[in-house]
Amino acid sequence: MVHLPDTLKDKDPEGRNEGEPGFLQHLHGLRVDLTNLMCEEGVNRTEDEQLVIGILEDAAGLSYDEYRALDGALQDMRRNVPGAVQRLGEVRGERAQELVGKFLCSNDGKFAQKADKFAADCIIVLRMGFPYGKNMVNPSAEPGIRSSLSAATPMDIRLSSTVHAHVKPNPNDGGASTIVHVDGKEYDLHSGGSIIVGRPLEQSQLFNRSLRKPISLEVRGKVNKFDDSVSRAAILLERRGDEIFIFDKGSLTPVSVTQEKIQVRYDPTMKTANGYGGSIQVNINDL
Repeated sequence: MVHLPDTLKDKDPEGRNEGEPGFLQHLHGLRVDLTNLMCEEGVNRTEDEQLVIGILEDAAGLSYDEYRALDGALQDMRRNVPGAVQRLGEVRGERAQELVGKFLCSNDGKFAQKADKFAADCIIVLRMGFPYGKNMVNPSAEPGIRSSLSAATPMDIRLSSTVHAHVKPNPNDGGASTIVHVDGKEYDLHSGGSIIVGRPLEQSQLFNRSLRKPISLEVRGKVNKFDDSVSRAAILLERRGDEIFIFDKGSLTPVSVTQEKIQVRYDPTMKTANGYGGSIQVNINDL
């Protein structure tokens, strides 16, 4: 099995993503390491594998706005919303348009899929390739609105009616690191580190093409793979200094985050001007 690690590396020296939302600014085009993807000594990649790898690499280089716009058009296509295919071709950004071209190439000729299945595969590739996802605290990257939560205070993340992730400062090091408790197991999270929580995400076929090796995201915070109330590779947590950022990697159901008096309610199906995924921040005392 080949993994796309959830540890991000290789800062882009060109800094092509300047102007990104504050929660992404210092990352400047981080890439997921694809060096060994479907590559063994003496084994050449097939044309189909090269195509899939190229799409994953392009997805890793998208800006936040490009990612949201592409995801929105593809979500509409998956839902058979009229005009979705045209909107996909109108997504702005050079990298986004390059990726759309490869998407369309992947759906050409004998491999052609129906629009909803094609869009679903495109969304999976976006989730695997793009280093983060939608910021669940501030999905639209609006200035002046918090985009993270304090690492100094425990929080509860409700992924479904039965599955929660409990996040708290590590008492053994005075809160210098964070403990993430998921499905009976605990994981350490240090500044600069990240963890994906959800069911395992593995693909052995994309765009009607079979891969010799399945590709997967490294989901450390695994929940029961048979519990379909939680999405595959649902959310990503990253600790950065004294803050914790929470990203939607592909959750299909609403997620709520509660920390003391603050509750963030995120709905991946909420349609906004920037695409899908919206959140509401409320003060529990006002409920």
